[in-house]
Amino acid sequence: MNGLREHLEDYLRLRRSLGHQMAEAAWLLPDFVSFLDERGQTTVTIQAALAWVRLREDEVVTTVSPRRITAVRGFAHYLSGIDSDTEIPPMGLVPHRQRWRPPFLYSDADITALLTASDAIQPPFRAATYRTCSVCWPPPACASARRSASTATTSTGRKACY
Repeated sequence: MNGLREHLEDYLRLRRSLGHQMAEAAWLLPDFVSFLDERGQTTVTIQAALAWVRLREDEVVTTVSPRRITAVRGFAHYLSGIDSDTEIPPMGLVPHRQRWRPPFLYSDADITALLTASDAIQPPFRAATYRTCSVCWPPPACASARRSASTATTSTGRKACY
């Protein structure tokens, strides 16, 4: 077993003992250490880290490359206390584009169906709880749903929420 692999095991053990799960780093970093071994390198450099990150990526910007370089950055920080020749990849080295999913906006029909279904829940107290949560919870983006829900009435004819 080489020095980098031993340091990697120590790094992962230390981070886990501090409460970090390290699931992604534990999956990514052994591959990085193998990559360094294949190249005959015994220390982490920015050039090697960038080459490893780009090795399995096309020219398309995804969220995978930034996660890979982040894992290497943490390991490099750890190694810099052991090996002064270690280079820590700087933030922003790999471009990152967040891909947001469009929000789901409930229609008036969706809200009505949800409220109707909540009335069928037994016991009645639980039904009232679900109805109240359903009416009062929608985020501000669902303003029209909130307005239509605020005028909904319960099975007793009373308004559900104001």
